[in-house]
Amino acid sequence: MELKRINRNLSFFDIFPPHVQKANAIGFSGEVFLDVIPEGRKAIGTHSGAFHSDDALAVSMLRTLPAYQDHVVVRTRNAELLDQCDIVVDVGGLYDYEKKRFDHHQKGFFETFDAKHKTKLSSAGLVFKHFGKDILAQLSPRPLSDEELSVLHTRMYDNFVEEIDGVDNGIDPSTGEANYAVTTTLSKRVKRLLIAWNEEYSAELEQERFRLAMGLMLGEFSERLHSQVTLVLPARELVEKALDEAAQVHPSQSIILMEKGCPFMEHLLEIEKERGIEGRTLFAVTRGDDGNWRIRGINAQPGSFALRKQLLPKCLGLRDEELSKACGIPDCVFVHNSGFLGINKTKEGAMAMAVQSL
Repeated sequence: MELKRINRNLSFFDIFPPHVQKANAIGFSGEVFLDVIPEGRKAIGTHSGAFHSDDALAVSMLRTLPAYQDHVVVRTRNAELLDQCDIVVDVGGLYDYEKKRFDHHQKGFFETFDAKHKTKLSSAGLVFKHFGKDILAQLSPRPLSDEELSVLHTRMYDNFVEEIDGVDNGIDPSTGEANYAVTTTLSKRVKRLLIAWNEEYSAELEQERFRLAMGLMLGEFSERLHSQVTLVLPARELVEKALDEAAQVHPSQSIILMEKGCPFMEHLLEIEKERGIEGRTLFAVTRGDDGNWRIRGINAQPGSFALRKQLLPKCLGLRDEELSKACGIPDCVFVHNSGFLGINKTKEGAMAMAVQSL
């Protein structure tokens, strides 16, 4: 087999897809200054010294917006300079949206993303809370509806920004003793960009490293958004359609049918809650890539292995002809020992297995 020759002129960042390269470029292209605002320039202010994932993400997200894309970044703790900045994040001891001041270190600050969330916001969470939908619209690979933006605003917080908030505020993701060291998170990667104890310090190097941190954070943010838009939203749309058509599948509306399988469980539980029909769906029938049809029992709640209803309780663990004989349905392949999953060679057979289980 002939091996393709590697293009040795490629930079490291050329290996990333275009949407990530674009986000990297926004972060890397920022002009970063220490303790000075160039004459005639508008500025985004943040603190000098050691940087973290939250300020790197907050500043880089702001720079995606037309209102701030031409602003320089000024890293300082000088109050007079910060007062001259159009917007300030992670420093200054003030949270005031109208004044565009977004610090979270001051006494009495307990702001969260919304009433449902408990994690205290960092500067990244504050920026995302107020500007998130506009940031998502700027970085999305396609135009988004208002409904999609609302869904993504929450999903991107839950699946990206909240972690940054928690780490910066010293909030562990769970209780209990860790079984191993976690050293590859975004926050740890940003920390490794800091000038090391045995490196020669220079202000220029520190600002360059902050630019690298901004590019890293925004690139990762863009990659996560891209997967949400291209993979998650289409799956959610399929689940919404299946729920809309549930009455056509079975009078009880407790079975949903999808001709194309997709990751559906999280969306199903979420949409049921939004529609006020929690617990209605008992089984999902989907077509697999192998042509067989799968019957999946629905989880009782998110993160639980408990089922709302078992599939064919009297046939658990049976396969093929033995299973078909036991339940009286042709073309059966198997039913899992726990009753969470079954397979049939035909759609009609899969539907019959689900209906019999009701």
